[in-house]
Amino acid sequence: MNSQNINITFKDVFDYVINNTSYNPIEKYLDPTLFETCADCIKNKKTGENINQCFDYEFFLIKLGQLKSIAKEINLKDLQSSCEEIKELSPKTILLK
Repeated sequence: MNSQNINITFKDVFDYVINNTSYNPIEKYLDPTLFETCADCIKNKKTGENINQCFDYEFFLIKLGQLKSIAKEINLKDLQSSCEEIKELSPKTILLK
């Protein structure tokens, strides 16, 4: 199994939660023709295999989804602060095959 380093930025998180991009921050590190992000794994589209990820991956996607669902309801300062907190929770590596 190959480990790939990733560096999710504040801008990645912020752009996703305010709908400036449809790609979640992890997807920018993946070839969309080969991989798809899921709640607890990354799916290899070519083989159909689910590649289990670490807890940080799952927790990050949960928190990211929660923030995105309320982003329109909170003020900009709180939104920016929350994006920064979620960025700090982001996984530093993902597993691929």
